[in-house]
Amino acid sequence: MIALWISDFQKNKAELLVSKLQQWNLLHHSVKFTAFRTKDQEFEKFFKTVGYFTYYKDVDGLMDAMHMSHSPEQWRLFIDVSKTSLKAVFLRNGNKLPSIPVAYAPNTKEIYTTMNNILAEVDYKKCQWEFCGDLKVIAVLLGLQAGYTKYSCFLCEWDSRAIVAHYSGKRWPHRQSLTPGMKNVIHKPLIKPSKVLPPPLYIKVGHTKNFVKALDVKVPTFTYLHRKFPMLTYEKVKAGVFIGTQIRQLFIKMSSLKQC
Repeated sequence: MIALWISDFQKNKAELLVSKLQQWNLLHHSVKFTAFRTKDQEFEKFFKTVGYFTYYKDVDGLMDAMHMSHSPEQWRLFIDVSKTSLKAVFLRNGNKLPSIPVAYAPNTKEIYTTMNNILAEVDYKKCQWEFCGDLKVIAVLLGLQAGYTKYSCFLCEWDSRAIVAHYSGKRWPHRQSLTPGMKNVIHKPLIKPSKVLPPPLYIKVGHTKNFVKALDVKVPTFTYLHRKFPMLTYEKVKAGVFIGTQIRQLFIKMSSLKQC
């Protein structure tokens, strides 16, 4: 393959030149035009790599470079893990500004040691941001034992794993402390429970799933859900397997019905 370097041209002019040269048959059909992006270079100085982790090292400088003001009360830290990587970003309250990546690690799981390293590298103790994440990450950060166990909630002392009791027991005592060795707390909490913001989407997912699972399949409400999402099988509707887009559709429909 032949590489054509046009360094003195702007991107749009370079694309036009290559297009005209190919139109006039002055370039071989294998010639390709590639524009290299270099905007990330000015932000590289704010990050560092330790092993396979990449972290920011100067939050105030990073915010200034992006023309944003850093006030810990206005930003929250969000951590999520996929099958291929772990990511940590800053989210602005109100979501009026773009998210800012602060940590990344490939092929990493949400375990206590990993979370401790991330909070240490981003100097969490200094700024004490509020935290937002899924319930598993929240449990790990608060030192709780992961998995389907008793006392799995950081807010209450829910202690029943019996499926038949999931809808009968509605009131549970508030959790008073997170002491290691007691009620499924195995590590010292890395953040304060008062700094945790439960994710709205996961709350909606939980309420929607519990509501659908408690429905009788013979009532019109269940039939409406089955018609509303024809791509979902009967079994998935009964199990409450919904994604965020479908849940938003249901809540929008409910809001419109209330207004009527």
